Amino acid sequence: MRLARSVPVVALSLALSNVVACSGDDGADPAFRRAAGFYVLTHVNDAAPPVPLQTPQGTTFITRGTMQLHEDGRFAMGIEQNFAAGTRPAAWLLVNGRYALQGTDGAMTVTVDQPAQGASGVLAATLSDKQATVPMLGARLRFARP
Repeated sequence: MRLARSVPVVALSLALSNVVACSGDDGADPAFRRAAGFYVLTHVNDAAPPVPLQTPQGTTFITRGTMQLHEDGRFAMGIEQNFAAGTRPAAWLLVNGRYALQGTDGAMTVTVDQPAQGASGVLAATLSDKQATVPMLGARLRFARP
């Protein structure tokens, strides 16, 4: 008799634990959850790509780019560069690392794992509603969520 009464309690406990497990609360900070997503390069120094930039290697055109912010504070970014006068084939600058959000004013710090040409150390970036601006390659790169 005692077993028959405890079966519904166990079934209800299992059902509730499944609801909690499936609720999507993985412990991620709500600010990171809001920031997380796929972003597309829309502007370089307030102009739409392609945009020419002077680099130590000569003139390069930033033609496109993407950035992915993850809920756990990691990021990945890819910027396509085409060099003027066909001196070299197009190349992708790939950067990854971690980002941190400061307060509610949109300040974001981007820390690059492996320093690359035009991207190294800690970068002071900004994040607003569906837009992120990152200083890199001697320019301001603005990304937007589609």
